[in-house]
Amino acid sequence: MYKNEYWGGAREGAGRPKKLPTKPVRLNDLEQELISLSREHDLLEVLLTYAKKNAE
Repeated sequence: MYKNEYWGGAREGAGRPKKLPTKPVRLNDLEQELISLSREHDLLEVLLTYAKKNAE
């Protein structure tokens, strides 16, 4: 009988591969505030500029 490679086997972990989770992650209030502050003040650009300057 033909054995499909995705539908199980004798080894642990054998079987159909699981899909990646698609459910959105919930952020708490502090994390949301951090993200909004970084967007308002363009902190990502500042951080990248600082990191590039220190890498030299």
